[in-house]
Amino acid sequence: MVLEQLGDVLYLTTVLFALLTALFGLFMLNTLFGNKIKDLFSDKNFFIYFSLVVGYSLFAMGELTWYLIFKVFGKVDPASMPDVYWTLGSAVLVLSFFAFALTLHRTHRDLNKIMLMVVGGLVLLGGVIFYLSGINLADLAANRGHVFIGFFYPIADCFIIAFGSIIPIYYSKIEHFRSSLLLLFFASVGILIADLLYISSTVEGTGPAFLYNLAYSISYLLAAIGFLTMVVSARRKIKG
Repeated sequence: MVLEQLGDVLYLTTVLFALLTALFGLFMLNTLFGNKIKDLFSDKNFFIYFSLVVGYSLFAMGELTWYLIFKVFGKVDPASMPDVYWTLGSAVLVLSFFAFALTLHRTHRDLNKIMLMVVGGLVLLGGVIFYLSGINLADLAANRGHVFIGFFYPIADCFIIAFGSIIPIYYSKIEHFRSSLLLLFFASVGILIADLLYISSTVEGTGPAFLYNLAYSISYLLAAIGFLTMVVSARRKIKG
């Protein structure tokens, strides 16, 4: 009973932090379109930063939509509007981090660092696929589309983390918002952990709900702080 109540509280915390992520993301998008801040980036880099903000904001919108549908209708369909936000957010982040990694590699040409990213990503992806292949996601799903989504989210998370690992790998070489980007990277790590805990709790029944709610809460908090520090840093650059 206590764990269930804790899970409910943490879920509301997750929704609150998701709301902050969405709001700070909107503030950052507005800041990015300022004339002075746009002058700091090439067109390609501006698009990358813009896409990263959009990707994490879509994740947050998915969480908020899930909450609204749940509160209004009392249940969530196997695949609904939140899945559209989460799927689009995943795709945008994969492409954004891939473009970011490619840009940094073309600039610095450090093969060892790229190999570290690739090998680490393959190990992570292999481990997650091995785990997913050993459980029956059909127990969670009501249709084939939901089975696909159950596999898609953790695997997409792996690609986001693999390409996003370019941030800690090239941390000292990143010119703008590097501490904020590092927070966003850790938010993605947290989302993967939360997704796996959700599957473990829901499908296998091996963990309480408060664990994945805690992981989601921490992830959205990191993303919200990442966007907030981006906004603060960007406005300092504009004033400077």
